[in-house]
Amino acid sequence: MTAIKCDPKYTKVQSRAFHQPVFTIPYKDGYDSSDESYMVTQFKIRQVSVFKIADHIIPKL
Repeated sequence: MTAIKCDPKYTKVQSRAFHQPVFTIPYKDGYDSSDESYMVTQFKIRQVSVFKIADHIIPKL
């Protein structure tokens, strides 16, 4: 799944909290986590060298 196809939206409040850019994708484009305990819809973006890497955010319950 390509993140660009999902129309990600920048989340200003959470970006401040994580001190990294945070993007949210629509729930319909989200997917189950590996253990199927939550739906992945938010990602932190970090840069390593010239590559940008998206890490999903694990929600705190």
